[in-house]
Amino acid sequence: MSQTGANSLFNWLIESLKETTDTEYVDLLEIMSKFKAPVTGLAVGNFMKIFFPNMKVKQGRSKYEWTKKTNRYYGIKWRNENQTEIAFREIFSIVPSDFFILSNLTDALTLGHFTGNIINGSKVLIEIILKNDKSWKLLFRGKTIKPESLGINAVYTIATVFDIVRQFNYCRGVQKIDESKKKLTNFKEHVSKAGDENSNDISFRSGSCTSILPFKTSNTVSFICSYCKKLERPPKLKPENNVKSDQDCANEPNSLDVNSNECILNKNSTHDNEENSITLCESDNNDMSTILNNIFPDCSDKMKTFLISQKNGT
Repeated sequence: MSQTGANSLFNWLIESLKETTDTEYVDLLEIMSKFKAPVTGLAVGNFMKIFFPNMKVKQGRSKYEWTKKTNRYYGIKWRNENQTEIAFREIFSIVPSDFFILSNLTDALTLGHFTGNIINGSKVLIEIILKNDKSWKLLFRGKTIKPESLGINAVYTIATVFDIVRQFNYCRGVQKIDESKKKLTNFKEHVSKAGDENSNDISFRSGSCTSILPFKTSNTVSFICSYCKKLERPPKLKPENNVKSDQDCANEPNSLDVNSNECILNKNSTHDNEENSITLCESDNNDMSTILNNIFPDCSDKMKTFLISQKNGT
């Protein structure tokens, strides 16, 4: 699915569904039938997990097509399609208790919401600016963030905007900085959770940190933005193993040059175990069968005959 298609699906799910009691549910086939574009069950399921982390998934027969079994998402229901959008000047009267009004102007309403994090002893606040033309933007830690950069519609609806803000994932920074990356602009923070002020983690954050993570499934794994990831130590690459196994050698008979005085094959495929190494030289050529038994104990008689014939043919 293209990024545009993914954003369209995600925003449609936000605008169409909402949380409810555990007894109510919508199912996967029902969702896919109502979304008027090609979509995979995997894409729907991934976005449902991101936006509705408290839902429960169970198998059952579909309400849309009773003969088929599908995933049921309990704790989710359809929004009321006939719900009337509230007038801009009345939004202030229906602000949820976990949001608060910072300013109320004729053309813009600014709301505040605490993220639940405490950084360097202060609660972290995100500001939501709603315009009377239905556009909106976010202010977070001194940065202006456009909703579309997070994969969200640039036009808000009162029915969904509060739920969207509650589901934001914030970059956690990294625990350690690689020595080679210390020249990159970064700053150190003491981070704890509201309600657990005794917890105190040290985090390092890039000067270019995006702060709020876009709604993508890949972000749910690490909760670290791409800029902060650059501060981390790169993953260690496994050293290349150029030593071939006994089976590899047996499968490549032409690579065995028995006429070379310097040909050394290691029986146990190790570099430094000299006790298990066998040196082939010209004096040993008369007893190739014994040598092959030592090198390739599991080698078939047919393969031994072939290797000896290769030597004799040179």
